[in-house]
Amino acid sequence: MARVRGPARYPRPSTTRLIVCQVVVIGTLSVIAAALGGGQTARDAVMGGLVSLIPSFYFAWRLFGQSQRLTGAAGRLYKAEAGKFGLTVALFAIVFALVPPSNPTFFFLTYVATIAVHWLAPWLVRRQSSPRN
Repeated sequence: MARVRGPARYPRPSTTRLIVCQVVVIGTLSVIAAALGGGQTARDAVMGGLVSLIPSFYFAWRLFGQSQRLTGAAGRLYKAEAGKFGLTVALFAIVFALVPPSNPTFFFLTYVATIAVHWLAPWLVRRQSSPRN
């Protein structure tokens, strides 16, 4: 007779490396922006990176920071992605309404570079090992 278990669980991945890599990209591009254009340009680079980093952090927290059950995983994925999209739109609106970037090139360059770090996710995000039953 097979043993009946509860809902399937999966090991929660560690997204720390991905977030740290994004912070490093923001820092590096901010230093380059400061060297090329001064403090105002560096501020624009930081804002562009934060517009990408904050929604990414929210997505990781919403998707992986809660339940580990596979039940409802697709729903959590859709809700996390919708929240990330909404947060990104809100942050863009806030930045352009309250503090318009003086150098949009570095703002968008840092935003895109921080987003591009997600391409490295398969190598940066490692699953925590789980004991086999």
